[in-house]
Amino acid sequence: MIKKTTIAIILNLFAVFSVYAATDFDKGIEFEKKGDYDGAISSYQKYLKIKPKDFNSYYSIGKIYYRKADLDKALEFYQKALKFNPKDPSLHYDTATVYFEQRKYDDAIASYLSAIKVNPKNPNYHNDLANAYSNQKKYDKAIESYKKAIELLPTNHDFHYNLGNTYTDLKKYELAIESYKKTVILNPKDHEAFNQMGNALSFLKKYEEGLEQYNNSIMVNPNYDLAYYNLGATYFDMKQYEKSIESYKKALEINPYYEGAYYNMGYVYDIMGKYDDAIESYKKAIGIIDYYPDSHFYLGKAYIVTKKYEASISELKKVIDINPNFQEIQYYLAQAYQGMKDYEKSLENYNIAIKLNPDNLDYLYSLASMYADSNEKNKSLEIYNKILDKSPDFKDVKNKIEILKK
Repeated sequence: MIKKTTIAIILNLFAVFSVYAATDFDKGIEFEKKGDYDGAISSYQKYLKIKPKDFNSYYSIGKIYYRKADLDKALEFYQKALKFNPKDPSLHYDTATVYFEQRKYDDAIASYLSAIKVNPKNPNYHNDLANAYSNQKKYDKAIESYKKAIELLPTNHDFHYNLGNTYTDLKKYELAIESYKKTVILNPKDHEAFNQMGNALSFLKKYEEGLEQYNNSIMVNPNYDLAYYNLGATYFDMKQYEKSIESYKKALEINPYYEGAYYNMGYVYDIMGKYDDAIESYKKAIGIIDYYPDSHFYLGKAYIVTKKYEASISELKKVIDINPNFQEIQYYLAQAYQGMKDYEKSLENYNIAIKLNPDNLDYLYSLASMYADSNEKNKSLEIYNKILDKSPDFKDVKNKIEILKK
């Protein structure tokens, strides 16, 4: 009798623990549903004290940390879960997703391949594997995986879109266009696919067709600033500068902080000879992002044209601060100093520019001009003659020599 009683007590204790543990796991699920992630983690961890090999608890905790954007913790618990259930494809897939977001593409690829090994029929696994290959610029493998995803689920427009983007990266624009066309047939409201198709057509210099696709993108999504931006770039390539400006302005109506639109608009104004407008556009671009050297550079050039030499020097020096190896900067600094009649500094910068690029005849021409401005006619003549030896028909060098000889 005593033995039977003892056994009964032990069994009852296990039953109590089992109910208690199951309740903790259920509580974890309920906490998750309510968005109480800390409460959920606490409940799952209590459950693990009773069942330390329960992969679902580790997996659930990992998912919570992923939602909280704590990728390292998510990975830690996914890996613990994998120890107890290494054949769960979803677990391998979620592990790969974390590696992907951490830009650890080799690890992501290994995990995607593990998921595929267990479940080769899931098209999303192949698509995301392709994304990882694409980010590594392993385009052939990416294409192979995208095609496998499409084979498994040919009606998924995203797969066709991703394949099109890979072809675009490879500059295989005809193939890209084919993929984008399939994308918009499957999803006529995919404004990004219309936009990308416009880009591919514009790269092929099929500008009118490109404009049509950008307008299709805008028709689907009138607030898509990137389509207006690309319209502006295409109109620029077509030398339709007013329409280019108009398109950039529409992009800026949608997104007033679109630095690239201000920068490009400044460049178009430059080409049009509207330097004051160019200056204002470049300044607005810099007001949004001040660490792009090109904006400071072209603003500095526009200041030279408008004879605001001190402002030009200030901007050009900022370019050097951002990128000391910026190729043309010494040449334009020399021009700005020349405009200020500071010929010593101008000569110093011309010499640096010519040393960096000794075959640039424009640099020699400007140096000769600087010597002429500073009344050093012999040095000016010497350089003009040097240019003449290299290129007899370069600009108006012969005329410059005749004037200096008088």
